[in-house]
Amino acid sequence: MKKISIAILIAVTTYIYFSLADNASDSIETTHHRPTAETKLTKDKEPEEGNITLSVMEKIIKKDEEKIKNPDIFPENKKYGELNEKDFVDANSFTNVFVLENDIVSKDALKRFFTIENVHELIYKVKSIPPTELSETREYQLTQMLKVFKDTHYYAESYACAGKICAMSFNYDELNKEELAEFSHFSENYTFTNATVNEFGEKQLKAVYIATDDPSQLTVR
Repeated sequence: MKKISIAILIAVTTYIYFSLADNASDSIETTHHRPTAETKLTKDKEPEEGNITLSVMEKIIKKDEEKIKNPDIFPENKKYGELNEKDFVDANSFTNVFVLENDIVSKDALKRFFTIENVHELIYKVKSIPPTELSETREYQLTQMLKVFKDTHYYAESYACAGKICAMSFNYDELNKEELAEFSHFSENYTFTNATVNEFGEKQLKAVYIATDDPSQLTVR
């Protein structure tokens, strides 16, 4: 009788082992992409106790959630709007975000800049890019040109230049459009500005100035 019981126990154990192995194999074959933090597990069928696939999915989702909550722990995940760390490596990499081939300006890059909530954080990041002769010259010219704002009452200003790109933002009570137009001539530029109300109810101007030899040849795509 003992021999029969042992034989049955071995058979049951063997069945459970291969059943789990088959489940794990099926999971690998049907998983074609890494799930994000928004990935939701199907609830059509309640997972059985000891389900290997569920355990792996939970670990992946938990790690992705940590990346979103703690971007500083995962530097490659740090974003400024839709810009990543690699876009701030040097002046050329930042310029290439906005300027495509044949001096065509990227519409998507402009949209990302003008819709980012904390634009001051992005501009601060631009300041960390190693300067070039071009960027230093343009930033000096921009600084000198701020004196044209006599009837424009602005505050909380921030600005930085890297490569061909100068980015600026300030809050204001009154904005003189003629002064703003004059300011854009601190150098030969493609000029893009956007006036909005920020999350604190303050009027805010965001601007991007892109160096060019001929502002009349602007093409945006």
